[in-house]
Amino acid sequence: DQILNRQVQDINPFGLFFEFVKLVYDDPTVAKGSVRLLFVGQLENAFGLLQLVMSMFMVDHVLLVPEELRNPSRQTTMLCILTGITFIPQAVMHTLRYMSFSWGVVGKTRMKLASGLMNAFLFFDDTARTDVDAGALVDSMTIDTDMLIKGGYMNFLVVCQLLGRILLCVLFQLVAPILSGKPGAPIFSARMLPMLVFPVFMGLLMWARVGPTRALLSVRLQKQRHLVAAVHEIANNFRLIADFGRRQWCMDQHQDNVQAYGKADREVAELSCNNVYFMKWLTLFAVSAYVILGGIDVIEGTLNTGVFLTCLKVLTKVGALWGQVYAKFLETFNNAPALERIVETINKHSDMRTRMELSRRQHTYTDKALMDLGQDRDAKPGTAFQDRIPIVVQYVRMNMHAMATSKDRAGECVRETNMVYDEMRIHQGKLVCLIGKRGMGKSALLRILGGAQLPQTDPDGVFFIPSHLRVLHVPAEDMFIKGSLYENLTLGVQPGHSDGDPARVRDICTRLKLPMDLIETIKPETASPSLSWAETLSGSEKHMLVIARALIANPEVLCIHKPTLHVNDSTAENITTLLREFVDQRGIGLPRQDRHLRRPRTCIMTSTRLRSIMKADAVFKIAARVDREGKKPPCSIIEISRDRIEKEITQEDLH
Repeated sequence: DQILNRQVQDINPFGLFFEFVKLVYDDPTVAKGSVRLLFVGQLENAFGLLQLVMSMFMVDHVLLVPEELRNPSRQTTMLCILTGITFIPQAVMHTLRYMSFSWGVVGKTRMKLASGLMNAFLFFDDTARTDVDAGALVDSMTIDTDMLIKGGYMNFLVVCQLLGRILLCVLFQLVAPILSGKPGAPIFSARMLPMLVFPVFMGLLMWARVGPTRALLSVRLQKQRHLVAAVHEIANNFRLIADFGRRQWCMDQHQDNVQAYGKADREVAELSCNNVYFMKWLTLFAVSAYVILGGIDVIEGTLNTGVFLTCLKVLTKVGALWGQVYAKFLETFNNAPALERIVETINKHSDMRTRMELSRRQHTYTDKALMDLGQDRDAKPGTAFQDRIPIVVQYVRMNMHAMATSKDRAGECVRETNMVYDEMRIHQGKLVCLIGKRGMGKSALLRILGGAQLPQTDPDGVFFIPSHLRVLHVPAEDMFIKGSLYENLTLGVQPGHSDGDPARVRDICTRLKLPMDLIETIKPETASPSLSWAETLSGSEKHMLVIARALIANPEVLCIHKPTLHVNDSTAENITTLLREFVDQRGIGLPRQDRHLRRPRTCIMTSTRLRSIMKADAVFKIAARVDREGKKPPCSIIEISRDRIEKEITQEDLH
């Protein structure tokens, strides 16, 4: 509930992190690789304990032996053997650590997080999509993901290894006197008391520092997000900034953002420095206490020098290990904002369920329509039942929310637009044009038909496009992906399909009268140029290529916004002619003898040119109704017959 209510900051960060660990561990590859890493870590601990035992043995039985037991030849041989043995653990650990990179722990975890973020973004509803800018999404998929994997999950495995090493050190402290033959009781308290001090004080410190640390981390994350968003805003709007001479203003704003982030980062660094040095001070006090207590026992002869020195080394090592555990906990805690941001992004509102319900309704309506048509004795012979199912819009509602993005009004709805359409029925295989005054909702209705905007229906309303039809929505904006021109033009074609035949692609571009030097660059080979087409091409070339891409995709239903806008009369005439041919021939650049084997093509467009409108099979005028009670009734959709188009259309409708 806290996640869905956007209250992730109220969740305990360690509890949220362990939920993340469980999620990652559910993957079989990650689980298997994690077990292997834990085994390698404990094996390394065992090798470390072996080295401690060897060090104690070397001091007491090789170097500091009684005078009567001295044998230089034997001692030299033992020294060489002990030194040679140390190379074996090093070789084994080097091999295992190198192999661990192929166990897939990091790769699979990154794939799970990055895929989850991208999948969530692709199915965001409109409100969630406007709430996440490109900079925040990129940071979540790269920086936050890496921080969470390497500074989170992998740290968890490292902490397990460190705790195992500390346990072995404690066991060594207990058995060291027995191995040396002097298990004196007084030294037991001197050895073990400092061991117990570390975890107690570390827990108290972490409990006391959680609040201040989390507050400073939240401030730093906020400043970092603001800085990244501002840089993306400047990069995306450079031309506007340069044209209006606002370079210095942008520079001043950028310096202020960098300074604010630097201040927040410095405060976090200062706090982290104090946190780290606490464990160093604690280790220093514990070692000093042991030197005094253990040194007295050595002077009194109740403890061997080798055991004392080895235990001193162990105590120093335990202090360092607890310091590493504390540092890893701090590093994991410092990554809590990254985890929170990923959780927030993945759990933003999605339209996946709405689209799924809409798809199920479309399939149900299609099945019912096919059954009704199968019982129709007056049906025209030679026409497939599927091709006679119309597209229906009846009492469809569309709501749009404009959300504020500024820091002080984030998430606030600053404008809400509601549209309700009464009824429209479009038969397949028609060229349809939507007209109406500005603001009547022509583009909104076309977005609904194209699937870019999800509709809402009244209880007695219907929105129905036959489920077997492929619908393509082409907005008025010219958009291109990073890739070759051929890749851009065949974006809507499945790999290997005949619709992507290079000859057909070039033919459609030629018929749209694109320059020949541009058409010559349309090659499927990987050697074809990959440019920033949005900046390389002229405005008319981009517009023509967008139309070409739609015709190459060859959908059954093409919803295209203002295809004849911003072009001269002859070009507009040519575009309308090609759209007319797309409908009549059931596709462009396809064999005419196979026309009867293809499904009908339907094109729904908006246009501001009367000559283009006159070529349409059906024209629907969208107009607002007047209600004396002050209520906002549904917008009327009036079909205008072809012989009355010039009489019914006013100049205001051509906008």
